[in-house]
Parts: sequence; C-alpha cells; structure tokens
Amino acid sequence: MSLGVATEPHLVSEGKVMVHEVDDDFIAICRSIVAEGFDEDQWAERESDDWFQVADYCGGFDADERAFCFSYEPAQGAEVWFQLSLAEVDRVLSGELDSLPARFPT
Repeated sequence: MSLGVATEPHLVSEGKVMVHEVDDDFIAICRSIVAEGFDEDQWAERESDDWFQVADYCGGFDADERAFCFSYEPAQGAEVWFQLSLAEVDRVLSGELDSLPARFPT
C-alpha cells in the first residue's frame, strides 16, 4: 500500500481516507483494555467515553457503536477521532493492525 505524506504526527493520507498510525501509547491503552477481561456486553454495561486517558488520547467504550471510540489531540496538531472493535484491539496487539481509519471531528 502506498501512503501519502503525513500532514500531522500519526496521520497519513491514503487518497481520501485518513488513517491514524498506532503508537506505543495506544498499544498501552489496548493492553489495558484486554487486561480488564471484559467481553463486548460487559464493556457495554460499563460504557464510558473517557475511561482511558493516556498522553494525547481520550476514549472509552460506546455501547451504541459497540466499539471503543477515541480522540487523539496532540499539543501540536489537529484533533482526530477513530474507533475500533474489541476484536480490532487484539489485532493491534498482535501487530496485524498498525493504523486505523480516522476523521476530523464534525
């Protein structure tokens, strides 16, 4: 896959799609998610939009989306939003998934 030039740290343009590149801070969040040991229904019962606050990240599980929703807001740069499923968290930790579709807040 050919990636375009990054316009912000951790952001890469793939044509019209922007992706957020996974970094060590986000991997640490994914480890915390797995360490909780909850399945999707248990996460939905504990829904919180700010359960995880690490470095430039803030997010949690959204029961309506059935996904973890995050904002990434670096000190220098634009805020972006992205989300991933519990299965995708495992794929991040295995190294299979190293970027996630992202968008600017609406």
